[in-house]
Amino acid sequence: MRALIIGGGIGGLTTAVALQQQGIDVKVFEQMPEITEAGAGIFIQTNAMKVYDELGLGQELRAVSPPVDVFEIRSAKGTVLARFPYKEIAAEFGAPGIDLHRKELVDLLLQRIPPSSIQVAMRFSRFEQSDNAVKAFFEDGSQADGDVLIGADGVYSQVRKQVLGDSPPDYAGYVFWRGIATNADSLLAPGVFFESWGRGGRFGAVRMGKNRVYWYASANRPRDYNPGHQSKEEILGLFAHYHEPVEALVEQTDPSDILCNNTNERSPDSKWGEGRVTLLGDAIHPMSPNLGQGACQAVEDAFVLAQQLAATSDASGALRRYEERRRARTAYFQQRSRALGEMGQSENPVKCMMRNLFTRITPSSVWERQSRTQLWFDTKAS
Repeated sequence: MRALIIGGGIGGLTTAVALQQQGIDVKVFEQMPEITEAGAGIFIQTNAMKVYDELGLGQELRAVSPPVDVFEIRSAKGTVLARFPYKEIAAEFGAPGIDLHRKELVDLLLQRIPPSSIQVAMRFSRFEQSDNAVKAFFEDGSQADGDVLIGADGVYSQVRKQVLGDSPPDYAGYVFWRGIATNADSLLAPGVFFESWGRGGRFGAVRMGKNRVYWYASANRPRDYNPGHQSKEEILGLFAHYHEPVEALVEQTDPSDILCNNTNERSPDSKWGEGRVTLLGDAIHPMSPNLGQGACQAVEDAFVLAQQLAATSDASGALRRYEERRRARTAYFQQRSRALGEMGQSENPVKCMMRNLFTRITPSSVWERQSRTQLWFDTKAS
């Protein structure tokens, strides 16, 4: 069996590794001239780490960055509103959560994929399929034949357009800045991942190894907002009243290492594919980053898809079973992420006060139960 994977991001590359380990031939097609990742951190949570353990990358990932021990929700002044015992739950489920540079993860994945299986500067145009095969067409006039085609080409997926139509994603109404502070371990206690809530904005940070701290910040902005080259100054102004080490982390970040992106999301879709074609990751279930599960769900997708394709010669049937197994879980994260974003980005002072109070008085057992739902992934039942 040959799988054509459109998109060389984390979801597409993880899918390639997972399929290869099942003896399936893969071809990855990336539209950019090289496969790389923007300079930001990624939180690989326990559920995704379990997949990478199965794929043989777990120990290499653990060597890059220290694990997260506790996740705290704080007020803008630094009061701890809720504390999640991440280390205990991770130990119970058998894998830690770690944060590392996205490029470090991509480089590890690329080491597991033969260079001959990857083609860059290949802009996908359309597909055609029959009962026995699927053909991908590219803008340069080239073609590729396979048994299945997997659209892992992100929130603006060209594969999705042909399968589901050309509807744009929903803009959530706010942007996220992401940055990496260097020589910054002294600014944040080891093992602590915090997110602090203010009015119309949030700020979070976690260590990512090599004396670096990954941080992110959000603010309500119109869809056409463009920060230009003033991101660092704007962030310092917006979060000047936040607790330490917020200001120090931003100050210790090179302006060229700060990215700003709109927050895009979609409501769950009932259809994921047709025939020998399916979608994966942000191409089918883009979600706001409020739970840190967007890439993690793509990793889960990759594992389940590989398991289903390896189990039968009926490629179309395997794709439909993959979709059925993934639909409810990814919908949960899409809906929860949207709701958390709406709550976290509130600007109304009364609503913010009530939000913080509610978060503070909610029993820890409730937070732990939600964490277990999010972090549990059974790689033996996929």
